[in-house]
Amino acid sequence: MRVHFMIGLSLFVLPSSAFADETEQPPDPKVLYDDAVAAMDAGDYEKACPMIERVTQMLPDGLGAKFTLAECHEEHGKLANAYATFVLVEKAAREQGQEERSQRASARADALRPKLGQIKFTGPQSLASGYDLRVEIDGVAIESAQLEQPRYVDPGMHQVVAFAKGVRRSGSTIDIDAGAVHEMPIRELLNLPTRDSQSDSSAPIETAESSSPSAVPSWDLDPNASKPAEKRGFPVWQTVVGGIGLVAIGAGVGFKLDSVDAERKLVEQCGEDMLCPRNSYYHPDADNERKNRSFGLFLGMTSLGAMALGTAAVGMIRWHSAKQNPPKQTTKTSLIVQPTFSPAHGGVVFSGNF
Repeated sequence: MRVHFMIGLSLFVLPSSAFADETEQPPDPKVLYDDAVAAMDAGDYEKACPMIERVTQMLPDGLGAKFTLAECHEEHGKLANAYATFVLVEKAAREQGQEERSQRASARADALRPKLGQIKFTGPQSLASGYDLRVEIDGVAIESAQLEQPRYVDPGMHQVVAFAKGVRRSGSTIDIDAGAVHEMPIRELLNLPTRDSQSDSSAPIETAESSSPSAVPSWDLDPNASKPAEKRGFPVWQTVVGGIGLVAIGAGVGFKLDSVDAERKLVEQCGEDMLCPRNSYYHPDADNERKNRSFGLFLGMTSLGAMALGTAAVGMIRWHSAKQNPPKQTTKTSLIVQPTFSPAHGGVVFSGNF
């Protein structure tokens, strides 16, 4: 015969008001409790256990309702929940001086313990607190400060997920038998490399300082954090373009000298105004064409050289910056140089991605 305890239940009747018909009144905890017990007697635990749990929320000091909730969980087959509730009642009853109830709850918890499996989190607690480790077992969160105590679970499959500073680090499914103990190293939960030296008794003890979050790259914890600069190769295209610029400027200087030489010859033969007499034996057309062509090439080649050197300089700056802060998405760099020449002028066209 089941004995139910219900301590501290009381019914409060509030004065009626003009708006009483518009406000839903909370259920009477005693009526709710009696309905839950009736559902338990009928074997309807899916209905009974949530009702009793609501009563415990309405009357947080009512140990009788908590004891009945533990019984409901046990009869429903949720032994781990029943065990945790019996332990809670045992502690609270002892603190309130209710020795008989404390002993009964302790005996019920002791009877359930061999039927449960255990999950133990092994490793330095400083490591868990340093990473703000939070573990979820079947969706129920366990904060880092609570990881020192073993967790009792029902036999069977369980999903364990670990988070560090809010970022998921690992997840696994484990199968536990009744009476078995499953150990889960904190380092494995954090996806940290194992240390063989930890098994050596002479190895130094891991502390919060030696196992702080700085021991693991910040980008491994935070996907939005920037990674350190990756090694990048030699800036090939920047060097090539810079070399082309120097050669072009050198060629431009050569064409300028040729243009000056043609102009000098014209001045010698035709005077400062370079207006040659028509009956002269000297024909200035060839030197005029050479002067104009060389001057145009001088402008084109020096412009090409200046633009190439500028492009190379910008490329070197971006290459150096990319070494320090590599972009998340890279764009292929390309450069197309198209010189243009004619008897009267010269030039160059740049296109591409820089």
